[in-house]
Amino acid sequence: MKTQSGNNTRFVLDSTAFFTIFEDEQGADTVQDLLEGANRKEILAFVSFVTFAEIFYVTIRRKGEEEGLRRLGLMEALAVTRIESSKQLNLMAGRLKASYRISFL
Repeated sequence: MKTQSGNNTRFVLDSTAFFTIFEDEQGADTVQDLLEGANRKEILAFVSFVTFAEIFYVTIRRKGEEEGLRRLGLMEALAVTRIESSKQLNLMAGRLKASYRISFL
């Protein structure tokens, strides 16, 4: 998702974006550019706590816990804003899930 807010462009990166990087899939260059832009403070990048959980559990299933922990460490070192859960966020997520066919942990 991308929105304009003044001089800042904001992006929300989901688990698909991170798996693109980790698995060197098509689109990895685009995600890498976004992460580098966030590092240079040219954009704001947000990542939900759900994305961290998805990366961890899917990686454990595919490649083991050690790799899952390694990937989480890499993600935590990035210049992204981690969005944690709150009552308000849970209600918003529930409403979105009720209205649209979206994935939810």
